[in-house]
Amino acid sequence: CQLIDFHKPTAGDGSHPALFDWVLRYFQNDPNAFKPPLYLQHQGHSRTIIGYERHKDGKATLLVLDPSHSPAQVRQVVCGSASSSATALRLLRRGASALRAKQYQLLCVNGVMASDTEYQVITQPNWLLASYFEDANNKFFL
Repeated sequence: CQLIDFHKPTAGDGSHPALFDWVLRYFQNDPNAFKPPLYLQHQGHSRTIIGYERHKDGKATLLVLDPSHSPAQVRQVVCGSASSSATALRLLRRGASALRAKQYQLLCVNGVMASDTEYQVITQPNWLLASYFEDANNKFFL
């Protein structure tokens, strides 16, 4: 995992264009590859960024799942007809100006588990501590 801190707004209006640009680059890099979602955190709230849209005018919006939306609203996005889904997508869209908290953190999951063995190793108690000591003894590092 990678944790990226955005300690303060990078625009005079209190928004975070640097954060927005980082997210766009993440999803644009190798666009045909699977990308895990990003987890956007700010004081007292977490949201999940699942992608972005590029509009005809060149502007972009992030597609964000927000747990503050009701289950009925989310069902409309997932299960609705094409016309109701287009309307419901407004729940997901967030422009750069919508990022106005003082600070943000992004959590980015890098890589995936390649085998059942890897899963078994990391689900053992103290696996991280054990990995550190193994590395300190020049054996291996997970």
